[in-house]
Amino acid sequence: ILGVQEDLHPIVFNRKLTSYEAAGYGFCGEYLSTTSPDGKHIVDAFFGLTTITFIQHTQNNYDFAKFFWSDVMKNIKPEALMQKIKVYWGHSDKRGAIEGTLLDNADYISWFVKHIKCIPTTVNPCELSNNIFIDNKELKELCGKYMYFPSILLPREKTNWHDIFNFKTKLSSNDYFDLLQKIRDDETNLKDNLDRIQMIYFHILKEMYYWSSDEREVAKARVKSLYLLTENNQWELARNLYLYMEGNGANNSLNDAIPCLKLDYKNRHHLHLTTFLELCNIKQIRMNDLKLADKKSSPAEYFRRKLIEISPFL
Repeated sequence: ILGVQEDLHPIVFNRKLTSYEAAGYGFCGEYLSTTSPDGKHIVDAFFGLTTITFIQHTQNNYDFAKFFWSDVMKNIKPEALMQKIKVYWGHSDKRGAIEGTLLDNADYISWFVKHIKCIPTTVNPCELSNNIFIDNKELKELCGKYMYFPSILLPREKTNWHDIFNFKTKLSSNDYFDLLQKIRDDETNLKDNLDRIQMIYFHILKEMYYWSSDEREVAKARVKSLYLLTENNQWELARNLYLYMEGNGANNSLNDAIPCLKLDYKNRHHLHLTTFLELCNIKQIRMNDLKLADKKSSPAEYFRRKLIEISPFL
């Protein structure tokens, strides 16, 4: 490893490379298949490509990736990896092929970490950077062991390394449903996760009002197969659940009769509770819904007479 460490350095190609030549230097074919700025052509050549020695060995290689990125962040300035790329494209007599076009945010390293599973995580395998959450206490408390966090330490101060990795800083609607699914799959630790489940609901209730239209569409699709926890600690399809809306929401005899969503006091009284229930197709129950009447029944005269007969002995 010492020999590798001494040789970890950026390689900058300050010359024009055809896609074929760049592939020979180890650049990924998927990156080299970039579409031209007009969306009609595949890029033919590049100027200013930058890579790092041995980066290809970080793919799905946890131990080496952990060593690699820790050393690279310590010894290489991120600015050296982020210079603009010029691409050449289109017909040979046109400006795109002759002069090329400068592209912002198209450097190879930023592309690599987003498309190649090369970042070591606390869940052990390497992952894409955009599937990993930033090392944050609140996020870790919410997600526990179920979501990806980096097992490499970024500089405390904000640097361009943060921009290159661009780790997630919050959960999307999709992430929340993934998290609930992973908790459900981990059957042996349900008791330890009861508070975490309520915490997840609270974050959904707090954030769903601000979800984009795309996130709302994702949520609508996901809830069709979403399982949530009942008051009796059983997982049930959300659309089969009920919630008693009156009093403090607790109704033990009702819980035994029909599957009711398990919610703590704070979540039961949240401003956006109704929106959440409607999203998940959870049915709301009130006392009026529980009154049963049989129009064909007659007054229980026999029962009344019996009560009168035995009243002296009561």
